[in-house]
Amino acid sequence: MFSLLCRDLGIEKGALLLPDYDGVHFAPWALRGIDSTSERRMQIPSAMLQELCDVTAVDILQAERLEPWRRYFSFREGSMVKHLALIPFCVDGSPVAVILVTASPYLQVEHIAIRLIVSAIRERALALILHDHEARVRARFRHVLSTHNDIVQRISEELERPDVTSLTAVIIEVAPLLTAVSDSNHDADRYHLQQDLLRIIGSMVEDSATAGLSPPGRIVLILQPNLALGPELLVHQLQLSLTELFQELPQPIDLKPRYKTITRDVVSIDELLSSP
Repeated sequence: MFSLLCRDLGIEKGALLLPDYDGVHFAPWALRGIDSTSERRMQIPSAMLQELCDVTAVDILQAERLEPWRRYFSFREGSMVKHLALIPFCVDGSPVAVILVTASPYLQVEHIAIRLIVSAIRERALALILHDHEARVRARFRHVLSTHNDIVQRISEELERPDVTSLTAVIIEVAPLLTAVSDSNHDADRYHLQQDLLRIIGSMVEDSATAGLSPPGRIVLILQPNLALGPELLVHQLQLSLTELFQELPQPIDLKPRYKTITRDVVSIDELLSSP
């Protein structure tokens, strides 16, 4: 979606800002032409963007109104910004996405040009944004395990329960999926894509398993003890759900699952999860 907007708006430098997982900031989920320091600094308070929902099409900042925004860029990037366009997409009076533009040919001419273009493409762009907005909102508050150490600790804690003698873990390969999504969205930020995918998968399996990130490019599903649903069926349903969510991908999604049974007498959970 951001790539399409870059084409339509001639964006040379800009970012797609989406709600971050802390619920109080917007962060760049896709960028074009913006340096890495600016990417790290660009944590925009949600309250700062709320008033944009009163904007008809696009808010163009310059002079004094631009100054509070320079802190969110690197010194070099911020010193070069002369105009800043903010294009909000709102639902029920709250922003669900904001396009930030610092360099475009349309910012160098009469601002009416960019306003007309945004008005023409707004409905189509909002439909694309809302396509996966519901999944992202549900996923934002899911409890997931962010590191491999967290996964090992969770399994150890579960095995200490008196009613649990063994657990099933499923290791799924998500690197090919991340690459495919990145290839179809060249401006997407891979880190945020990975975090999105972890939480979306976590929300899809929440009634049956806990999802954890195990780099490089793997997610571990720790199945609930005595789960009636078999692990193979769970993975099959997950693959179907992901294929439906990422309809733009040319090939069906294959997570290449590996199934591990972990008992209390296991010598090393870490080695078991890492083994082929």
